[in-house]
Amino acid sequence: MKNNSLNNPLKLFVDLVIRYNFVIFVVLVSTGLMASVLFLSDILNRPYSNGSKTGDSSTIFDSSTMSRLDTLQPSAKNSSYKTAPTGRANPFSE
Repeated sequence: MKNNSLNNPLKLFVDLVIRYNFVIFVVLVSTGLMASVLFLSDILNRPYSNGSKTGDSSTIFDSSTMSRLDTLQPSAKNSSYKTAPTGRANPFSE
């Protein structure tokens, strides 16, 4: 009696895949997850550079903007406490 399964390499491969399909699936999925984690880690650890120099930027204000900035009051000067209107109770306050 001649064994035909030894002569056909495709049948051997198919039998191997059918027998170990779960193991092959787990190995492929874990390899893909490890590769994606390594690629994302590499991307996140790479320093950001947008190609422009940050020291060369200059900011110019016109006179109207400067006068508006001078009229601003500091927050410590405006320390008036506002009270909630009476009537309905605020469910979010203590």
